[in-house]
This record gives sequence, C-alpha cells and structure tokens, in this order.
Amino acid sequence: MVVVVSLPLQDWPKLRRFSQLQHFNVAEEMAPEVTDEHIRAFSQLKFPQLRQISLAHCGKVTDSGLRSLSNIPSIEGLQLIGLAMTDQGLDILATRFPHLNGINVEGCRALTVAGFLSLTKSPTISSVTLSFDPFSQEQLENIITQVSNVSWWTISDPGKRLDRTSLRTLGDSRKVIIQISDANDSVTEITTTKHK
Repeated sequence: MVVVVSLPLQDWPKLRRFSQLQHFNVAEEMAPEVTDEHIRAFSQLKFPQLRQISLAHCGKVTDSGLRSLSNIPSIEGLQLIGLAMTDQGLDILATRFPHLNGINVEGCRALTVAGFLSLTKSPTISSVTLSFDPFSQEQLENIITQVSNVSWWTISDPGKRLDRTSLRTLGDSRKVIIQISDANDSVTEITTTKHK
C-alpha cells in the first residue's frame, strides 16, 4: 500500500518503483491538489497487481482522470468521494474497467439518474455507495430497480430523509443488500437479504 501525503506532479513517475503496489491512496491533506494531470501521470506507470484506489475528496479530478485510470485493468475498487465527475464518468466506470466490482461516488453532485442507469452496462460492478441528497425517494428506488447487476447498495443519508420501510421492501423483493450511512458515517443494514 502507498499513501501519498505530499508529492509534486513531476515526482509522480517515481511511484513506478512500487511495482507490486496493490492499494493506492491519496491522503486527505493532499486531495485538494490532485488533478487529472496527476492521475494521467500515475496511470502511465505499470502496476499489474493494483486493485484498490482511493481518490476521496480529490475535487479537481474529472471524467478525464477516470478515463486515464482505465489504463490499469486490474482495478477492482474505487473510492471516488467528492470527485468532479459527471454521468460520462459513470459510463467510463461501467465500460472501461474489466474487473471493477465496487465504487463509492458519495458527494459527486453532478451525477444523475441517467448516469447511474449506465451502470447496467457493467458485467462486474456489484457494489455501489452513493449520496441520497440529489435524488428523490422515487428516483433512488428507480436506480436500484433498474441497475439489477448491483447487489449491494450503501446510501449516504445524513439528513435522515429516506423512507427506510419502502427501501427495505424494495431491497428484500429484489434480494439486494441495502445499507444506510448517517451523518456520523455509522452504517445500518436495513434489508434481510443475507450476504453471499
């Protein structure tokens, strides 16, 4: 695992010496400085075993950065909290990452229902974490219903606006796991479907 706390863009190619890298994280204090250029430089390096990447709170990283990351086919999980991604970014995740199975896109305010529906194109994504804030209950339930390949949903609801009973009924009927996280990031599973 490598956690980047402070590293100028011109030095990112030096990360290539960690050829056995499996987990890569950008520390919270550096996240505001990271741009698509950093991600492009990183994605040009060879990391055949890299499985997990956290770019949480890298608010300057856009769809272009995600497109660059798709050069690393071994990626299985992406923490993308607070990225400046759009629906096009979700489409990139669904179509250009052959082993991606889990994504966290909480706080990505530009994402819409249409973007989440593009996740149906992915043969591998089975776990999604998202924010309830931009959506209505009906929109959220439509996403869960339509994106049938995803079997595990974690929904951030700090304002406690969700109708949990309705969501539990939907999750149980579709045999998917639904969890709710609150303002303290405490997670509660609301469905009765058993973990596989």
